[in-house]
Amino acid sequence: MKKFTNQQIEMISTSAINLLLCNFQDITPDINWNDKEPSWDGNIYLYENNSSQKKFLKGKIPVQVKGTEVKRFNRRFHSFQIAFSDIKNYYHNGGVLFLVVEIMDTDNFKIFYKFLLPMELNELIDDMKNNTKDSKAVHLDNILDKDTPFSIECNEFLIHRAKQSVPAVENAVNLEQVKDKTIEIVGNNIFNMIGKDIYSYAIDEFGMSVPIKNKMKLLEVSYKIEKDCIIDNKKYFDNFEIVNREDSHIQVLGDGFEFDSVNKTITLKSSTKDIVTRLNTLEFIENAIDNKKSKCIQEQLKEIEEEKNLILQIIDVCEKFNIPKDNIKLCEMTVNDIDVLKILQNIKLFSQAIKNDKELQISVQRFDFFGYKILLLCISDNENKNYVNYFEKDEEFDLIATFDKKCVSIGRFCPLSDLDLLVSNFDINILKKSIKMVNDRCDESDKAVLSSQYNFLALEAIKAWDISNNNIYFDLANYIFDIFKNYIDSNIIYINKAQIEKRMNGKLHEKTIENLYKIKFSECEKSDSDNALLAAIDILLENEESFKKHFQDIEDKQRFMDYPIYTLYSKKNS
Repeated sequence: MKKFTNQQIEMISTSAINLLLCNFQDITPDINWNDKEPSWDGNIYLYENNSSQKKFLKGKIPVQVKGTEVKRFNRRFHSFQIAFSDIKNYYHNGGVLFLVVEIMDTDNFKIFYKFLLPMELNELIDDMKNNTKDSKAVHLDNILDKDTPFSIECNEFLIHRAKQSVPAVENAVNLEQVKDKTIEIVGNNIFNMIGKDIYSYAIDEFGMSVPIKNKMKLLEVSYKIEKDCIIDNKKYFDNFEIVNREDSHIQVLGDGFEFDSVNKTITLKSSTKDIVTRLNTLEFIENAIDNKKSKCIQEQLKEIEEEKNLILQIIDVCEKFNIPKDNIKLCEMTVNDIDVLKILQNIKLFSQAIKNDKELQISVQRFDFFGYKILLLCISDNENKNYVNYFEKDEEFDLIATFDKKCVSIGRFCPLSDLDLLVSNFDINILKKSIKMVNDRCDESDKAVLSSQYNFLALEAIKAWDISNNNIYFDLANYIFDIFKNYIDSNIIYINKAQIEKRMNGKLHEKTIENLYKIKFSECEKSDSDNALLAAIDILLENEESFKKHFQDIEDKQRFMDYPIYTLYSKKNS
């Protein structure tokens, strides 16, 4: 049996809402229990500066109040049937604040509410077009009490209502239709949107806001605070991140350290940033923990120490082999990286790796470590493998080659390819020092052979530039040309320097072009002219027809195509 009449229920409902809204200084309700408007029970007025003067009025929101007597309150939402005629009226009037008051007694009630914007009302109307029922059930899933951020929600309703006129709603688009357009999320308090379904807008070519039919759920809001994090006078970070979610407020420091002030939890997540940031994070945690005697804490500190040791090993290798440690991430570490790390930690000097009493196999190998190439000399016997940094600066080792049954000392760098030069442990100063030393100690009778071999190394350096665009390889090539200028054909040196010039400037100087023509005419006058040399000049002068003629007469075409001069031709004609 009902305790209250319908009139009493209406009086209690409107009084309950008016009473509760007194908690909000910027809201003035105008809701009457016997209001005779067809689809509304009044309005609420939202003001600026907590003032009810009309000059500070932001706007008014139409209100519909329904009351119902219950034996027990719904916990999360109240479902209410709204008449189709009311829904249409709300739609054409710019939306409504719909409230349902559950009543157990005159002083015991619970208020559910929902802001219905034109976009949602239009969806309800579309749903009912093919339905014979004259009402639609609507879930009211917000509960109004004195702690509700109600003023913020009222303000957001006014902002969205201004963008959801009837013409705008009727021209709304699906998210799939939004291509190459800015999506706008509106509201004065983004934190109040977290965890809620919100409307967004596409900005069209005229700068107008077009409503998007699909609602979005804002899962989190994150922002960075520029502030030093210091413990015992040591600065670990110069900023930290705040991540706000529906049920958490998290401070994120460094790499993976999170403190949730809502749930009172501390978490160290797997590394996602570079190893330097991760190391700082681990050291920060160690210094931040006061009680290190707890068994649980000791186990966690042990894991932290193990991870620190791994990072320190990687950093040591990075510093030895010229790898930028700021680019290295533990999360990208592969099984191969772990295996190579073990090798790189046990690098030996050449003198330590050589054992005179054993037959040795020696090879040059490139290793991949976190995507960086490292060149090593592998020295192995039947029992062991030892590795030497090929660009080791503290000692010199030599290679001996046989030319026409004569042994010639050529140095360790002479046989390297372009890919061998494109390694992280490449050191041009060590390479120059080695070349000079080999040249100084070489007999005059061997200089022609030696210079020919190093000319090939210069060409490999030019090819390395083609891959990397690093001018250090031009520096190496020019150094070789200058060291052996008295032993390499001057025309070949000039052509090779010209191809460097063309790569650097995109064109040749007039003087260079003039000299190339002189070389070409001089070569053409010979009975046994060098077709490869002439073809190279034609490439530099961009003389297509002449190049094809001379290229056709080259005996070893593949060898010519392997030269870097041919790369200029193939790129131009690709």
